[in-house]
Amino acid sequence: MKPLDKNITALTWHPAKGNRHELRVGDDIYAELHRHSIFGSLTTGEVLSGKFSFKRMGFFKPYITVRQDGTETDLAVQRKAGRGEEELRFTDGTVFVWKATKDKKKEKGYYDSKGNLLVGFIPKHGLMKSSCEIRLTPDTAACPQIPLLLMAGWYHLILENEDEIAMMTSVIATASCL
Repeated sequence: MKPLDKNITALTWHPAKGNRHELRVGDDIYAELHRHSIFGSLTTGEVLSGKFSFKRMGFFKPYITVRQDGTETDLAVQRKAGRGEEELRFTDGTVFVWKATKDKKKEKGYYDSKGNLLVGFIPKHGLMKSSCEIRLTPDTAACPQIPLLLMAGWYHLILENEDEIAMMTSVIATASCL
């Protein structure tokens, strides 16, 4: 695994074997996500600086927890904030806003407290495999949380896609019963 270089402006999340995704530029791997089971949301993310776990919690008001792998203490929690936005709030008080970007259709991203886009995610979902183009902005260099944002954003988009597939499946099953 390689460290993120400040000169990198584009990466891609690619599917890999065994419920895994790799964040790459060419053959170089910068991060990895591993889903422990297709029936649960627990996912481990790894970058050069460490391992983290991501898990969706709650039912009526779902949220995502980010933890140092192997601990029970949240480093950050991502919750709905209204107007189609979510906030990823770290325990040190740092907050990033997750929302649709103005630049591209279907692109979402994390914004800093000043409203600057740090990282944009352009997902390409298929029925069986998904990938995602990542766009890093010049403001990224000053943000130490970028590795976590890269993993949390892709994790969020994977769950969002699975929810849409489940909803479409239930609609089709209901319609076939009529």
